[in-house]
This record gives sequence, structure tokens and C-alpha cells, in this order.
Amino acid sequence: MSEPEAGVDWRGEAERVAAALAAQFGEAFDFGPASLRRLDAALAEWLSFAEVYAAPGESLEHLARPLAAYVGEVLVRQAGGRWLEPAEEATIVLPAGAVLALEDLARLVLSRAVPPNFTRLLPG
Repeated sequence: MSEPEAGVDWRGEAERVAAALAAQFGEAFDFGPASLRRLDAALAEWLSFAEVYAAPGESLEHLARPLAAYVGEVLVRQAGGRWLEPAEEATIVLPAGAVLALEDLARLVLSRAVPPNFTRLLPG
């Protein structure tokens, strides 16, 4: 998963992340609600393994941007959100006006401060 530059093509980044996730997990990541549930489950398992096997002090921060890109594109497609542009960080504006700083949320998940539950961001 690549590290995009400022002026990011978030949709393109999300497509690259979806392809990488599909290759890693052997199933489609199609930006649907089910794919977000699979991502939450995979992250929970992966973070559990990382807790045991990661080197002391090893950071997962480099995964925040790609993770936020995928989650953001799911919200664009499933919840009617839109990318806040130009933005250096993955930020979505939902139809009701709520602004979600997804990289901040991804960092919290990756640091294990909160469990992976991106599915809760979807309406209904």
C-alpha cells in the first residue's frame, strides 16, 4: 500500500488499497458494507498478531493513510459522503455535514486505543 502525496487522489488510492487487500486476504474488497465488516475482522486479528509478534516499539502508523483511504471510499459510496478536497489527510464530509478525520481514527485503531469498528460509521 503506497503512501500518497498532498493533493491525493483518494479514490485512486482506495482502489489500490482494495486490490492489495484482495490479494492479501483472497477475497474481494468492493467498497460495500460487507467488505468493511471483513476489514474490521481482519484488522482485529492482525492487531492481535502484531501485539504478540511485532518488535518492541514498532509503529503501524504507516498503514493509517491507506486504511483511511479505503474506509473513506466506502463512506463515499455507501453513505453519500464526499472527500474534503484539497486535503493532505483523508477527510470525509457526510450528507448531514459531519466531518470525519479518518486518518486520525485509523491511527487510534492501529495504536490499539480503540478496537477496529469502522462498520459503525455506516448509516443504519
